[in-house]
Amino acid sequence: MYTNITIFALIKRQTKMKVTERITVSSGGVNFLEVLLIVFVVLKLCKVINWSWWWVFSPALIPLALIAILMTFTFIIRSLSK
Repeated sequence: MYTNITIFALIKRQTKMKVTERITVSSGGVNFLEVLLIVFVVLKLCKVINWSWWWVFSPALIPLALIAILMTFTFIIRSLSK
């Protein structure tokens, strides 16, 4: 997916507002897990694979599960250190 964010920094000089800096941040391309998810969904809808939808969506669910596990461990460690 391609996102383009343009940020204008305004600095007030005397009584006028001037645009002094323009920063463009671009993030382009699709990562491996997104491509894998699209491939799995297409294969499932074309009936090439006979997997459960859980396995088809696993490229999207695995990173979410890892984040949840890390947050849980962080919460446990912080609560034990008090």
